[in-house]
Amino acid sequence: MCINLQQAKEMGNSVSFEFELFSETARSYKPKMSIRSNGTLAFTSGAVSKFNLAKFKFVQLYYDRANKAIGIKPTMQEGDGAHVLHAGKTGAFLSATRFLSYYDLMPKQTQRIDVYWDEELGMVIAKL
Repeated sequence: MCINLQQAKEMGNSVSFEFELFSETARSYKPKMSIRSNGTLAFTSGAVSKFNLAKFKFVQLYYDRANKAIGIKPTMQEGDGAHVLHAGKTGAFLSATRFLSYYDLMPKQTQRIDVYWDEELGMVIAKL
């Protein structure tokens, strides 16, 4: 809902405002990913929204040993190395136990990591 000039004048203001109603209900808008001790990778609603992850059914996982970074590539195709992405109101998650174990990345406690979208690679990047 925007309040236009006419409504502002009716309220006794001579300045033109174009207010926008903030009605989002997510807990966080900062894109983050959790690596849980049970082998789950979980994205905040901010990450799901910013990277449009809810429209994808699967992700492929990559690891860059030299840069200690996880790459998560969303895809609609179930194929080689694809993991089911479960999206909901509060974020999205996937089971990555084998991936985390293989690269010895399984944490003893949940870790929260900032993530960003790499346009060139078409994937979410999590620097560890």
